[in-house]
Amino acid sequence: MSVTITIPAERLAGWHRRWVERITPGLLAKAAAGALQTLIIRHLARVSETRHDTANRLGAPPSGFWKDVEKAVSLHTHANDAEVSVTHPGIARAVRDVIIRPRRAKALTIPLRAEAYGKRPREFANLSGADLFRPKGTRILATEEAGKLTPMYALCASVTQKRDPTLLPDQKTIDDTLARAALNALETVASQAAR
Repeated sequence: MSVTITIPAERLAGWHRRWVERITPGLLAKAAAGALQTLIIRHLARVSETRHDTANRLGAPPSGFWKDVEKAVSLHTHANDAEVSVTHPGIARAVRDVIIRPRRAKALTIPLRAEAYGKRPREFANLSGADLFRPKGTRILATEEAGKLTPMYALCASVTQKRDPTLLPDQKTIDDTLARAALNALETVASQAAR
């Protein structure tokens, strides 16, 4: 005994038309961008867990800088495309060297002690009640207690932070994520069209 099931070409053609009609550039772009947003957020979460060199060196708690970068990842979808943006200036280091210069002050203040880390000089002075001053002939802001000078901040005209491409996922990981997301979207559309 044998069983034969005939599959008429017209039936497959109808399914194929329904499938193709549902696939739009916008659909694939939205799926890929959603996956890319998730990838970047997870990557930045790992960065925020491990990048504490200055805090560790000073014995200070982390400032949460990279957590702020992680929160600045956004997704925008349009009819035919989608984009993922990281709108925090700290991410610029992923693509180029960054030179930081003071905007409203004469110098940048680089913390030298744990209690100054993550605080601007005015904030540090308000919280600690200490008076900060610049000793003559130095490039520091310091406090003084019982005649003892304690440097709190170094004063710099600018700081160059070198490019660090590891702040974002590498291109192969991005490409693999986009391909998987597009294939998953196609599979979802195919299963819906087959119903």
